[in-house]
Amino acid sequence: MPIDPVNLLLADTGMSALIPWMGWGLALGMVGVLLWRRARTLQPIPRPAPAASSPAPVTRETPELRSLLDAIESPLLGFGPGGEVWFANEAAGRYFEDRFTTLIGTHAEQLFTQADVLAAIADARGGRAGRTQIRVMRPQGQRIYQAIVFPLASSGAVLSLRDITELAHAVQLKADFVANASHELRTPLSSIRAAAETLAHDAQDDPPMQARLASIIAGNVTRLEDLIADLLDLSRLESTEDQPTLAQVDARAVIDELAELFAPLAAGRGLAIRHEIDAAVSTIQTDRRLFMLILKNLIENATKYAYEKTTIRVTGRLIEREGVRAARFEVHDKGAGIPIDLQHRIFERFFQVDPARTGTSTQRGTGLGLAIVKHAVKTLGGDLGVESVWKEGTTIWVELPRPPAMMQAQGESGA
Repeated sequence: MPIDPVNLLLADTGMSALIPWMGWGLALGMVGVLLWRRARTLQPIPRPAPAASSPAPVTRETPELRSLLDAIESPLLGFGPGGEVWFANEAAGRYFEDRFTTLIGTHAEQLFTQADVLAAIADARGGRAGRTQIRVMRPQGQRIYQAIVFPLASSGAVLSLRDITELAHAVQLKADFVANASHELRTPLSSIRAAAETLAHDAQDDPPMQARLASIIAGNVTRLEDLIADLLDLSRLESTEDQPTLAQVDARAVIDELAELFAPLAAGRGLAIRHEIDAAVSTIQTDRRLFMLILKNLIENATKYAYEKTTIRVTGRLIEREGVRAARFEVHDKGAGIPIDLQHRIFERFFQVDPARTGTSTQRGTGLGLAIVKHAVKTLGGDLGVESVWKEGTTIWVELPRPPAMMQAQGESGA
């Protein structure tokens, strides 16, 4: 088990019992204070007397103190009263990518260009703790760091940089999800309200208008029902408590059931739904509800984007990669296709390619179907992807792993 350097240092001073009651910020401040106190007991490194503008002498480190600093995964820097670095751990060296021969003695203004960080360090040297966020371009792309600064004795400061890129991204996704869900719920409700008000005041003696307004209300109620159902499906899939229940599933029967479900919609656009399922994957061991949810959303998506009077094909076959077998199912449509620069986004929640490209604006979806597919496939331990050619059509594929027992049973039957 890795050593927690904060607990180690506090335990060394008999204060570890306080850890459960501390947050990260308070613990970091105490680390800085304890480091300063520990440093005061050490002997200075013999060196020529520094010039007036040179940083304060660096204290001699014990191996234990250096190990403690380097065990902290986040960059950690200690600054003296003049803003120069007094101590730094290995993570700090990696953060600055060896742009400095040594960090010790380097001024904060040489290390950071962000005014917020420099102001926080100055405030901490004046006795006031603080924190801020900065965005930094790294080789792997832009990263977001939380800079936490606490004062040290003798007008010093200790700074830690915590990478919160994934956390910030998750928070932004949640905010976007709430905003998009609110918008998607508000739009049909506004239409229902407008139609109801018109029906109550302006269409009492106009039967054709009454019928049209009733149709508008019914259509938007259906849209709300679909959106709520998709939100519930997505919520269940994102819950760690929703575990798949494996059973023998007849893939052809599931597709026949879905073809019948979408028959009225397909007939209205002159579409045909056909399937070509190999015998090796005609029966698979999987969660029937999730399997149906995956194919339902893929077929529904195809019925919206396929050109009229074309055929939607659902295929299934056994594949093998690096000795691992999987059942691969594909849904092909001949339609407008998806632009290359948007293909990586189609599995995002509420993302929709320009509906004008479908030629059927009445078939607008909730924007959650492919996100549901992604999470359902992930729950089953599978993979998915898209292949699309602009103006020619789209194929979305999913690969579901085959449990060993299933592979052995079908191997014995010659499947």
